[in-house]
Amino acid sequence: DDPAWLRRQLIALTAQQEGRRPEPWRLDDAPANYIAAQLKGIVGIEIAVTRREGKWKMSQNRSADDAGGVIAGLREGDDAQRRLAQEVERRRG
Repeated sequence: DDPAWLRRQLIALTAQQEGRRPEPWRLDDAPANYIAAQLKGIVGIEIAVTRREGKWKMSQNRSADDAGGVIAGLREGDDAQRRLAQEVERRRG
């Protein structure tokens, strides 16, 4: 219920999601009256993370052709995607 807090959260979220784009969009790129109206319809929440659990989903349930396509596509990406391609390949055996 704190508009300033919510605005800060939206600015941070937008920066995180748009930051790698060549011309990242910013919250302030939209008209101020539009953002003010949208903020009234957004409920901000804060969640304390007390535990994390994960599960690897590395195309292990896909056909060899599908997994090969995933690996090939990831190899065309950045360093992180190429490392992920290696991990998919490793986990498939």
